[in-house]
This record gives sequence, structure tokens and C-alpha cells, in this order.
Amino acid sequence: MDINNQIELEVYFADHFDTILFPVLADMYLKNNELGRSRKVCEIGLKHYPKDSAGLFVLANIEKKEGNLKEVEKILGDVLLYAPDHLLAAIELCEIQTVLG
Repeated sequence: MDINNQIELEVYFADHFDTILFPVLADMYLKNNELGRSRKVCEIGLKHYPKDSAGLFVLANIEKKEGNLKEVEKILGDVLLYAPDHLLAAIELCEIQTVLG
């Protein structure tokens, strides 16, 4: 399977909701500004892998696009809890906390 091919990922995800590849598909939707689809994929994937830092990071970016900064702060905190070396999450958390004061 080509993980850069959205159609192949969609077909695979439809048959395997428990795939660890869910953040890849969710990120594709996010980049296409399909926030609802991206959120749904994250929600399904995070039910199977609730500590998946990549999935949580995509979810934080969905929340950010929707303007839910307090939720972004919470989710990024979780990302850093499960993946303390996630540099982008740390940078974004600093930015969000600066905006929130």
C-alpha cells in the first residue's frame, strides 16, 4: 500500500479502523481543509490508540483551525506527555499559551 495515496488509505481504513496509520489519513484530510473527515478519522483511531501522539497532534491542529485554543492547549499537553520529544507540539504549545496569556 502506498501511504501517500489517499484513496488507498481510505479503502484500507474503511476495512481496518484499528490501523495505526490513521494519523496519515487524518492529516491528508486536514491539509485539504476537510476538518469533519479529519476529526472523524482521529476519533476512530484514538479509540484504538488513545496515546498516539501523531493522532493527537492532528486533532490539536483541527481544534486550532476551528479556533478552540483551550482544547488545543489540553491536547498538546497530552502529546507532550506521551511524546516528550515532540518538538512541533512543544513549539505550538508555547505559541498557544502565549496567545491565551
